[in-house]
Amino acid sequence: MMRLSCIKSRLLNGTAVLGLDIGYSIVKLVELRKRNGNAEIRNYLFSDFDYNSSVPRSKQAEELIKGLIRENHIKTRKVVTAISNEDLIERVFYLPLSSRDKIKDIVKWEVKKHINFPMEEAVYSYITRETEEAEKLCIYLAISKRDVVERQIELLSRVGLEPLAIETKSTALNRLIQWSHADRAKETKIALVDIGSKSSVFVLIDKGFIRMSKYIEIGSIDITSTIVNLIHCSEKDAEELKMNIGIKEEVMNNRDSSPESLDFNIYSAIEFQMDRLISEIKRALMFYFAQFEWEGDPDIMYITGGASRIPNITKFLSRKLSMEVEVLDPVDKFKCADCLDKGSATHLSIAFGLALREVCK
Repeated sequence: MMRLSCIKSRLLNGTAVLGLDIGYSIVKLVELRKRNGNAEIRNYLFSDFDYNSSVPRSKQAEELIKGLIRENHIKTRKVVTAISNEDLIERVFYLPLSSRDKIKDIVKWEVKKHINFPMEEAVYSYITRETEEAEKLCIYLAISKRDVVERQIELLSRVGLEPLAIETKSTALNRLIQWSHADRAKETKIALVDIGSKSSVFVLIDKGFIRMSKYIEIGSIDITSTIVNLIHCSEKDAEELKMNIGIKEEVMNNRDSSPESLDFNIYSAIEFQMDRLISEIKRALMFYFAQFEWEGDPDIMYITGGASRIPNITKFLSRKLSMEVEVLDPVDKFKCADCLDKGSATHLSIAFGLALREVCK
């Protein structure tokens, strides 16, 4: 049985590894090196897809990866990458501790419950953790189709990379939070939202373990499209307005509410789509609390992804959620001589988390 994250390896001190995240609009590549038990950044790069091109997406991805490697003289070939959330089923469930000896059979039965294709076509992996709840095991289960994984491996082979593991984006994000905020992650309930171009990933983490992962089909592109519709501008101009003007405090504080105001229209577009995202997050939390009788809201929410760079987004979300909200920027926690010149890397958080799989062992 092929499994996700099944390739085992051990990196020597000084060895580098790549984290590769092929997103909807951007290919992201991070190169980390293990040195004296620490992770050091050697490079972090990204390249945009051209959606006006007639070239198939898979071919574009291949060429973008090759270009990043070639143009930046990257010699590292070992890579960790992730399955797209569209091709993934993630579930969290609980078992009594007495089931530990039968867990393989129970997980296999759980996989069959959630797929609509033959079992022999399934690829899955799971992580278990004993919880503080009375005599329970918490199991995080990820399932994909065999041909999805095989296509991913074939792509890596065509660009000259050697896969060390293929895992989930939720796992990568959890790993990054454990690495970058170790003290807090050990003791608190954390909500983590990666707001990508087309979609978002919401992960609920309790003391270092994934308690819930939800794929939400709302992303930064939705905000851009709403701005286009409101002020009748081009997508390029809308993207610039979103990232440069963002959420003005005077609008957020109701000091500017004129329908003719550009700032008000930008705010309205962001609020409309973020309210949709917040509703999905709240619905997921309510379902989780009811199903598993889990008490207590998350202590903090971290946001990452491209939309986390919208001006004043943390203040906006904190007010909407009545919760502390912070941006998770992986570069803040790594040694890197050149990082100041490259700016924020919040849109590369998943790629950082993937590379950490090997570096932080």
